[in-house]
Amino acid sequence: MIKYHTCMGLLKLINIFFKKAQELKGQVNYPADHIPAMVVPKGGSCCANCRFLNKETKTCMEPNYINWNGSAIIPITTDQFC
Repeated sequence: MIKYHTCMGLLKLINIFFKKAQELKGQVNYPADHIPAMVVPKGGSCCANCRFLNKETKTCMEPNYINWNGSAIIPITTDQFC
């Protein structure tokens, strides 16, 4: 079993990676309290609950995300990504 602190460390590394990726991609306009492309707790506020999710292809149809990411592809499971 993976220990809690190990999981939290991995989540921090993933968030750092996505923050760096954000710096390298296009400009977007999100609310001040939102960090795009962040790993979130499973089942919380995530792509799987979003109105912009194409449920058949598991892609994001939100124009700001597509502009920022360069495509509609969601890189990890939709229930753990926001």
